[in-house]
Amino acid sequence: AAAPPPGGGARPWGSRMGPGRDGPPGERAAIEIEGSQVGVVLVAGRNPRTTMFLREYAPKQAVIGVLLLIVGSAVASLAIFRPAHRRLRGLETVANAIGEGDLTVRAPEVGGDEVTALARAFNRMAGDLEARTRAMELSDRTRRQLLADVSHELKTPLAAIRGYAETLSMPEVRLDEDTRRRYLEIVGDETLKLERIVGDLLDLARLEGGGLTLTCGEVPVAQLFRRVADRHEREMLEKQVALDVSVAADMPAVW
Repeated sequence: AAAPPPGGGARPWGSRMGPGRDGPPGERAAIEIEGSQVGVVLVAGRNPRTTMFLREYAPKQAVIGVLLLIVGSAVASLAIFRPAHRRLRGLETVANAIGEGDLTVRAPEVGGDEVTALARAFNRMAGDLEARTRAMELSDRTRRQLLADVSHELKTPLAAIRGYAETLSMPEVRLDEDTRRRYLEIVGDETLKLERIVGDLLDLARLEGGGLTLTCGEVPVAQLFRRVADRHEREMLEKQVALDVSVAADMPAVW
């Protein structure tokens, strides 16, 4: 509400105001008390110039705004998503290489976003997989070597047992009682050797399962060398090879 201008009386405004220095056009109503105007209520209206400007340029501005929005979205997508897409493609390439058997490749860990965290986790997984694969390969080589050693250890006493058994079974070979008894003792020792090898294999299986305690003991060196010489005595006789075993009397036992 506006008070009447000084000098008495109300200013003769109409029901509508046109544009001018007094303000924008709008609707007004007089406030009268006992027939005297004491104020005016003014509701501002639109500026015709603004309306004309909007009517003329609004469609063009809308089209320009939509184009700018599309171009901005495209640029933002290229700037934000293209590097991430490139790194994801690199991660896919590394995964395919690992699937083909190359465990040395690693994904690049560049940046600090979720793709980098994924690459870091993938590299940790690849490292664990490589370590486990190397451990399995080493275990496989160890098992093959163990199989070869066990085969050799089994072949030696079996050959000795067969040789002495054939000698003892030949009717044309005459052996004195002491030699025959010694040959039988050798066959018995080699049989016990076979039993120990088989028992060692069973113990090894229990060790891998965690259900066995290793027990160590002393083995006299002279007894060890005498056992080896007796095992190969028949073969040395056939090939006319002499074996001389000399062990010091004060030689300590082997643990």
